[in-house]
Amino acid sequence: MAADEANVVRSIITAADVPGSRALIDSLGEALVRRSAPWILDVKTAGRTAVTGFPNGPFPARALVQDSAGYQGEIIVWLADGRVSGLEYAWVSDDPPSRWPRSDEMEVLTTDPESERTPIAGAMDLGLNGTIVQSVLIEFTLRMQLSDAYFIVIESPFRMELHGESISLSPDTDVEEAFGPARQLVGRTVNTATAATNGTLRIVFSDGTQLEVPPDEAYEAWSVCGPHGALVVCTARGRLATWSRDADS
Repeated sequence: MAADEANVVRSIITAADVPGSRALIDSLGEALVRRSAPWILDVKTAGRTAVTGFPNGPFPARALVQDSAGYQGEIIVWLADGRVSGLEYAWVSDDPPSRWPRSDEMEVLTTDPESERTPIAGAMDLGLNGTIVQSVLIEFTLRMQLSDAYFIVIESPFRMELHGESISLSPDTDVEEAFGPARQLVGRTVNTATAATNGTLRIVFSDGTQLEVPPDEAYEAWSVCGPHGALVVCTARGRLATWSRDADS
């Protein structure tokens, strides 16, 4: 693992200060990495036994990346068998990042891991009403930049209803050329955007176009990031987790 990659992991875990997380840093020792996709690393740490009691999935903190140009995305540290197993830069800028962020460019927001397993009662209004889609980027995920500093990242298969036609797409498996319908969302206005109790994201645009993202059994399906550090994530099995700058939800 390169020094800048290890520094990102250490900075996030240290800033989060989650009980029992120090061992995750110690396990980085002679970690090896494999780049499974641009800005997605598979991490293999030394040793055969688990060193922490954290469940498999994302570390219970998010690192929002922001520089002089504004919000650039988030960093996710993945865990498996009690160790760090992956590092992901979910970037939303027009151009891919050129480097991993420094600690002073990240704002780390934490949550109790147990809260990710607690469904939020009733459909959640994501506060996107009236925002306009400004850009759509495809690179193993679908990233939409909206007005008013909102971003939507879709990592799992989703469905669109466009001009009376139902279209199913997967950012992970479909070729880039297949996402022409998704690119047509640029310039459209969001009428409603909600997250159901089962984790399904549903966006209805003012012209009647609809986009729906069901939850994923093993991975995060989608996330919505807003101004001032607000973040909603659909974690594995459709559990909703929320973060805010001032207080965790």
